[in-house]
Amino acid sequence: KDAVAVLGLIYPIGHMPYGWLNALKSMHPAYLDSPDMRRKRIPRFTTIVIVFSVSWALIATFSGLNRQILLKISKVSPDLVD
Repeated sequence: KDAVAVLGLIYPIGHMPYGWLNALKSMHPAYLDSPDMRRKRIPRFTTIVIVFSVSWALIATFSGLNRQILLKISKVSPDLVD
């Protein structure tokens, strides 16, 4: 029972840094008429987003931010968080 509860709490927090990266799939087809945008700006934007996403995941994991989110925002009991 506890494992399912922990999975239900951790999944949304783990999904925050990379869940919105799926929206990048729709950027390329949206700019088919603009070769400059596809060649230069979209890859640059994608790189920036990926770096931000990995940075956020590392900060949340190793700084204890995920624990604070669970305790303060989600109001999870400390026993379940540990």
